[in-house]
Amino acid sequence: MAAPMDERISVPIDDPNADTEWNEILRKHGVIPEKPPSPTPLIEEAILEGRRLAHENRLEGKDLDELDALEDLEDENFLEQYRQQRVSELAALTKKAVHGAVYPLSKPDYSREVTDASASGPVLVNLTSGLGTNVESRVLTELWRQAAGEFGEVKFCQIRGDMAIEGYPDRNCPTILVYIMG
Repeated sequence: MAAPMDERISVPIDDPNADTEWNEILRKHGVIPEKPPSPTPLIEEAILEGRRLAHENRLEGKDLDELDALEDLEDENFLEQYRQQRVSELAALTKKAVHGAVYPLSKPDYSREVTDASASGPVLVNLTSGLGTNVESRVLTELWRQAAGEFGEVKFCQIRGDMAIEGYPDRNCPTILVYIMG
């Protein structure tokens, strides 16, 4: 004989608060009550609220000398924090700044210094004019030096156009070639 639908069956449970698959199934069907919510978020929220209130009320009941001392302390803390942040930023920039100069190239070095080196980072090549009369080449050469100092993580190279590419016309100089990943 089957049990009527409205009659409850007693199921033995070792620990109703345990996170087991069986307990989840029983909770889903209403056999055992839902697990109470975790108090951790409420505790964390209360701690944050307490810290906020303590920070807001830190000035109450202090005389002028204590307020001056507190202001000096907060200024020192801020400056120290800013200094640490700036030192870490500069350290990161220094670590990235591998090159920082313009590398003059010759034809035999080109493959190693440009193509192979581009596997580890971007390489920019300035093809300059062989003649000293090309004003654009001279202007770009000076800008090239400045950019190399500013962007140390990029390798800046320079070679005469006709040395890099046989028969390369001076009228096409200056030309910038960009190498990334070989």
